[in-house]
Amino acid sequence: MRITDSSGQLLSIVYLAMSDEEARELIGALEDLQRAEKGWHAHVSDTSGRVEVTVYREDDPTALS
Repeated sequence: MRITDSSGQLLSIVYLAMSDEEARELIGALEDLQRAEKGWHAHVSDTSGRVEVTVYREDDPTALS
C-alpha cells in the first residue's frame, strides 16, 4: 500500500471519517479493484466534491496517466 498526497508526497497515517454512503462507494471501488484492468482507477468523493480518495492498483504505473 502506498498513500500519497496530490503532489506525490508519502503519507504514513491517514484517517478516513466517512458517511454510510461514502463507505459503500469505497467498498464498491475496492471490489472493482480486484478485477481491475490496466489503467483502471476510481474516485470516491464526499457530497461536496471537494474531498476525494482515488483508488488504483499499486502495481499499475498507467492508472493515473
